[in-house]
Amino acid sequence: MDLVTKIAFVTLAINAIVIAGGIVFLLYFTYECLVWSNIETYIKHYLSTNEHNKVEEYSKKLLESKQKYKQFWGYTGLAKKELQCKNYDTAIEYAEKAIEILPGEYEGYYPLLDSLFRSKQYYRALYYCFVARSKSVIDPLLNLKIASIFICLGCYDEARKLLETATLDYRESPLPDIFIAIIHYLERNNKLAIDFIRKAREKVKPSISDHSEVNEWAKGLLAVMSGDFKEGKYIFEYYSETSNFGPIFELILVRINEIYKVD
Repeated sequence: MDLVTKIAFVTLAINAIVIAGGIVFLLYFTYECLVWSNIETYIKHYLSTNEHNKVEEYSKKLLESKQKYKQFWGYTGLAKKELQCKNYDTAIEYAEKAIEILPGEYEGYYPLLDSLFRSKQYYRALYYCFVARSKSVIDPLLNLKIASIFICLGCYDEARKLLETATLDYRESPLPDIFIAIIHYLERNNKLAIDFIRKAREKVKPSISDHSEVNEWAKGLLAVMSGDFKEGKYIFEYYSETSNFGPIFELILVRINEIYKVD
């Protein structure tokens, strides 16, 4: 075998090895993407069905990865699971670890803000809302979360300004209008409250679960304002326990109990 043939043979062998290596890497990368993306899908599914053991199992699998994005989703999954279980301190701990890894990903702020809000740590929740803003986190509901905190702090004017902005930024949602209605109710301005209930109901789409809740909140407000205090109390007791906006409904319950003396 002459020198030229040997060189050609070696070149072909090297190319074959490189191509084979590339194919192996591509197959491994594809496998990794499929496996890990499926895990994230499983976590979201099991959160929706409240299968918390499964959420914990798959979230901890993600924490085994060395990739930041997967670790982020692992901690976020655990935080959301603890939020659903109303273990707010643990949820806060996991969520803080998630946003420490990826500060610009809103999914980490969602369980953190809701856990702080539900546990009535309003000033800390407000701090993290502005941290999220400083990281250019994009979320059309961020103004609603800040406004919710202001409502619970009794800062109704500030909340109303934010909700009016949210209405412009989030035109199709009934949430800003129903929260403005709640503010007017808490301020004892039933006429304006009814006006904003009507506006909220006009935007309700039955196919969206959050929108069906708005219908119930509107029903509760109208019940109370029409004198059916027990019906209103029943509705808001339920949502004070089950909704991430629970503390707002507790304010309504306080007003019902103080003014109407419902047992």
